[in-house]
Amino acid sequence: MPTGKYAPLWKFLMLQSAKEFNLSFEKIEEVLGCPLPFSAKLPQWWENEASGSDVQSEAWKAAAYEVYLEADRSSVRFVKVAA
Repeated sequence: MPTGKYAPLWKFLMLQSAKEFNLSFEKIEEVLGCPLPFSAKLPQWWENEASGSDVQSEAWKAAAYEVYLEADRSSVRFVKVAA
């Protein structure tokens, strides 16, 4: 279970039943209760690969989602992965 700044996102994702959906940055910030960093506009920030410094990815990976930054760079597509 993720802890820290991105734990609210994990909790939100755990409540979702859709296999695929989009969230705007605005909605993600609402869930988190704080703004996303400027680097969230970069695809690298949303990578699904494990990395010790990418604590944000723990939130969606722990909820069994992969994420993809949309072309508008202001929303993200969440896709449920098989467990």
